Amino acid sequence: MIQIKAADTENIVNKAEIEAKAEKLIALSQQAEELEKQIKTIKEYLLAEMENQNILNICDGIKDIQHIFQSLTYKIDSKKLKAEYPEVYKAVASEQVKKAYIRVSQVKGK
Repeated sequence: MIQIKAADTENIVNKAEIEAKAEKLIALSQQAEELEKQIKTIKEYLLAEMENQNILNICDGIKDIQHIFQSLTYKIDSKKLKAEYPEVYKAVASEQVKKAYIRVSQVKGK
């Protein structure tokens, strides 16, 4: 059952359409989660086979599956930087506006 929370729930004009779209989004999100699990399993299999058989890439002319080798990268721990070197953090940090978006998540216990 869809529940809409709004400042003025009584005056929502297209409530049925919003509920229908929300139900569709939830259904598609659940399908996407299942597809992501399948994709992960297939990627793990292909990576193992590509490593075992020294395959560099697989291509059908449209999509190219490349074996990307392990590498070393560096990341900055911004919490540690802010705590231990607040002047440096302040000098290099930049403020960014985050665009409005929709979050779809599983209700706890469901």
